[in-house]
Amino acid sequence: MIKLVKSFLDIPDKVKNKIFEMNIFFGENFSEYSNSIKVNVWYIYDEAYIISINVYRKIIFRYAMFETEPSCYDDSIEVSKIQFIQEVVKRLKNEGIEWVGTSATALFDCFPKNSFRIPFGSHVINLRFSEEEIWKNIHSKHRNSIKRAEKAGVIIKTEGDSLIDDYVKMDNITWKRSGRLGYGKQFFKNIVDGLKEEAVIAIAYKENVPQAGAVFFVNKQMAYYMYGTSIDHPEPGSANFLHWEMIKLFKKIGVIRYSFVGCRINEDVESKYHGIQRFKERFGGELVQGYMWKVILNKNKYFFFRKLYKM
Repeated sequence: MIKLVKSFLDIPDKVKNKIFEMNIFFGENFSEYSNSIKVNVWYIYDEAYIISINVYRKIIFRYAMFETEPSCYDDSIEVSKIQFIQEVVKRLKNEGIEWVGTSATALFDCFPKNSFRIPFGSHVINLRFSEEEIWKNIHSKHRNSIKRAEKAGVIIKTEGDSLIDDYVKMDNITWKRSGRLGYGKQFFKNIVDGLKEEAVIAIAYKENVPQAGAVFFVNKQMAYYMYGTSIDHPEPGSANFLHWEMIKLFKKIGVIRYSFVGCRINEDVESKYHGIQRFKERFGGELVQGYMWKVILNKNKYFFFRKLYKM
């Protein structure tokens, strides 16, 4: 039988003691960060599995997003994962949630009934490999770009608050290329303040001028590449070099895996996403495949929301 709690503090100790073996989306810092931006984090668990759910409220609508897949905290008990997911969706419907879906950070290897779904995945590097093995798996063009940027004097800084202003300037430039506004300073300040040491901002500089940047959510289990940015004409190889340095840094401090977060399977080569995916793929990580899915639990409210959104 599944149980739901609406606070990290209410998770039973036998489950909470295993949280440190799970990714950042199960942790207390992520829960506090989400609450600070008015997003509730709920937890549903049974005898073997637990999952965290972000619950959003917009006007009269309530919907939920899975930032992560279920995690098994007791593998001595045989419980069906798909049955667990089915029960989770059913419970969310009983709680008044109108639709539920998965985000790019979640890697579900199964999906519930009546879901709309597409194949999805992420390129993930195993940081338990030696630095030499990881380097060897990187595409030769990426390796050349990394060497070029290093030779050109690009350096990487990883700090907190002090890098936000430079990052936001590049973020505005990046989104302007798509005709959209950037996230804004407060967005990234909330991340740094909320996640504390589990949020890392990294920026590549050439002669003190920022060239490219990245934001990571990270704990011992996984470093997630959540946001990326660059100026219009960065020093060639800056972003490649940034990721290589972060791979080495996270490996050094004991992080187990490095996720490039999000890959559309069989993406059209003419799509704007193709270049982004090729960039991620060429770092040589394993393509972990699964599904991105959505279940509509209240059709009338969902389609009303979509109509308002389009307007």
